[in-house]
Amino acid sequence: MAVSLRKFRIAEDALGADLDLAREKPAEVGYSDIHLDISGHWPATMYPDIYGVPESLMTLLSQTISFANEKLKLEAIAMYDPRVSMSMTRHIKQLEQNIWSWSLESMDMKSGPSRPRELVTKDTRLVDHPIIKSLTLAMHQALIIYFYRRVYNMSAMVIQDSVRKTLDYIQPCLEETSDDHDFAASIGWAGFVAACEATTPDLQERGRKVLEAIDNNGVIFGTDKPSTLAQSVWDRRKETGDWTLSWPDIMRNISR
Repeated sequence: MAVSLRKFRIAEDALGADLDLAREKPAEVGYSDIHLDISGHWPATMYPDIYGVPESLMTLLSQTISFANEKLKLEAIAMYDPRVSMSMTRHIKQLEQNIWSWSLESMDMKSGPSRPRELVTKDTRLVDHPIIKSLTLAMHQALIIYFYRRVYNMSAMVIQDSVRKTLDYIQPCLEETSDDHDFAASIGWAGFVAACEATTPDLQERGRKVLEAIDNNGVIFGTDKPSTLAQSVWDRRKETGDWTLSWPDIMRNISR
């Protein structure tokens, strides 16, 4: 269990090494794992108190981004190294299982009905706030979308249920974005991922409304507003008929 200063990257010799959800992180690992590369329970984590979002969910997001960033490189190595090929397959399967097995219940967070808004006070813990619960669930669904699109390059058409769920969870959060830029950024990421992968007119329209609300808070992905990038994805898919095309393809073309 080695901690490195790598930034959202994973080397072939680290495949599968840091995905054990059951272990407890030693204090030195918990304090040093600034990019959340390593799975495990750390009792001293302050993520739920500061951000309201469980560290375990952010770790899964970090691990998925790290693998997606290195996917092409790892696949090239795996073509001539059977050990890397096997390790990569095991890594993907374990990461997929970890994402699907994650839940608020498993994180010892309240999983029952949300606290009524009128009972939320300034003394209410952040993790108990119904809006934070909705944000957390939206981010989990967006992570599922991100995993299947960036890791498996699955057609956007088969993940519309997660797109719909993400937008459903985001809806009650929108009115909170004007007061908190960090909160707006979290909603913006989940909304952007879901909106870009929407394939039906009704979901695209819902995604557009979410992103237009985010646009007004100055949240930018790349060089364009989120709503502009999402529209470019929809237009390009319609032109090409390629349902695996997504926002990274559009952003690569813009940067050329």
